[in-house]
Amino acid sequence: MKKLLSVLLALSLILSLAAGAAVAETTYVYINGATVHVRDGAGTEYWSLGIAHKGEALVYKNSIVTDDRGVDWYKVSFKGTTGYVSSRYASFDKNGVKYVYVKGNTVNVRESNNLKAKIIAIVHKNERLTYTATAKDSRGVVWYKVFVGSKTGWISSRYASTSSSWDETSYVKASNGQTWVRKNPSLSGAKLTVLEEGDYAEYLGEKSRDSRGVLWYKVKFDGKTGWVSSRYTKIV
Repeated sequence: MKKLLSVLLALSLILSLAAGAAVAETTYVYINGATVHVRDGAGTEYWSLGIAHKGEALVYKNSIVTDDRGVDWYKVSFKGTTGYVSSRYASFDKNGVKYVYVKGNTVNVRESNNLKAKIIAIVHKNERLTYTATAKDSRGVVWYKVFVGSKTGWISSRYASTSSSWDETSYVKASNGQTWVRKNPSLSGAKLTVLEEGDYAEYLGEKSRDSRGVLWYKVKFDGKTGWVSSRYTKIV
């Protein structure tokens, strides 16, 4: 009986370890340049530890360092040691580096793609973040999986954009509570989607006044084109 219990306990321990191993997630950095130096520090002035070749996958060590030129360097495992590889020649995506640009003034990065998820970092307008994946929440809003220093979290597409031309585009901000995006510039227009206070929608350059004299802005938000009232929004 004791022998059977020992065997069962050992089996249980093995299964627990296996389950733990399955949960662990390894992130890789892929080499995009033909031959790329992996260096012992985050900068071209540091010694080369060796050469990595195009298509090679290096284990990411949860750290991004920006050099004095503004170039990001990824900390990676390489030939039994750790080093840094430039984001100009490597990325988290096999097809190249993918970035999102923060468009809200102060934006929460959360533990998962959910508004109720724990906040792990706060980022600011025009910051550039590397992202590796996208997912939609229960409302259908797209979130980006991003790196903030050594942390990985999620940022809503309502506050970040894959376009670097954010400052070249006009936006309408919901500034007075929740407001509906309507099919027509009128309170009788069909509701298409909703802007929460602080949300940004792309302004399409058209204005219209309803029968009350209230100004409406034509916008694009969540893939839908419609109108929002100036009583609850402003152009920024």
